[in-house]
Amino acid sequence: MHIPNLYEKLPVDPSPVQNLLAQGVVYELTALAAKEGIFNALTVEKSASRLASELAWDEVITERVLQVLVQAGYLTCLGSQYLTIKAVSQYLPPDSPWFLADSLLPEFPAGSFAHRVLQALNNKAFTPSCHERKPNQVERLRGIGARALTSEFVQTTVEAVSLDRKKHLFDLGGGHGFYSIAFAQKYPALTVTLFDVPDIAALASASIQDYGLSSRIHTLAGNFLEDDIGSGYDAILCSLMLSPANFATVLPKVHSALLPGGTLIVRIHISDGFPNLAGAINRLFCALNGHRKMYTLAEWQNWLAEYGFCNVYTANITDIVAVLTATRT
Repeated sequence: MHIPNLYEKLPVDPSPVQNLLAQGVVYELTALAAKEGIFNALTVEKSASRLASELAWDEVITERVLQVLVQAGYLTCLGSQYLTIKAVSQYLPPDSPWFLADSLLPEFPAGSFAHRVLQALNNKAFTPSCHERKPNQVERLRGIGARALTSEFVQTTVEAVSLDRKKHLFDLGGGHGFYSIAFAQKYPALTVTLFDVPDIAALASASIQDYGLSSRIHTLAGNFLEDDIGSGYDAILCSLMLSPANFATVLPKVHSALLPGGTLIVRIHISDGFPNLAGAINRLFCALNGHRKMYTLAEWQNWLAEYGFCNVYTANITDIVAVLTATRT
């Protein structure tokens, strides 16, 4: 399916497939919780920390799993105390005369989502840092790009930010290229430079060519932690690539690269987004992929101000992702 304008609503609604995939995640986590004794352990209120200690599990992954089960309706959470709902206590324990869960997976084959979660709970899975190169990065980014469009992250970001008077957008760590393409499509006078490592820049270049935008979107290969990123941009997009670990390296580069009065657009994961099932699942996926700690919206706003940006504004919050804009002083 070719999508004419990436900043517009998709012509085919992806929600039936998204709902099916979310149900699959919930099913596997429910089977895991039943098999590993989470529901039995939470017939009395406990914190995620206490449960993780009792089961010798990783505390961060434990809490993310419990949050999904809360949003799915199988647990309640008051304050930081989790509790199994009565229906689950009645119908899921194998020794109950009303046991209904004989169809749940008894084992979790290697490669399944539940197996990956269980490995992480037991600290047996290598969880890379969020900025470390991962195997099959190009193929992984294809999936990330598809989810960015179907979850409307691309569309809501472009809608939330005005680049009417901007001439040159720099997409730092531009990945699949869909944000660059969408901004270029909406603003015909805009030139875009997408910066990423060579194999990813090549992936983005192919997509840019498919959309006939090679004359206005240029790719630049490099490592943003080591290489010069140029200057003279009046807008810079940093999408899910900033972290406290790289602030001291990246933010001064970004500040210098922006023209005075230029706009910084930052997409970040936040810990205080709206609670829902999709957000809880995404937080679990983030933890499995290295984003073990998330920060509040206020923390991100303060960090940008500390590095010389003013007029920090929350342009949009979708699920667990916030879009912030700021101005170079």
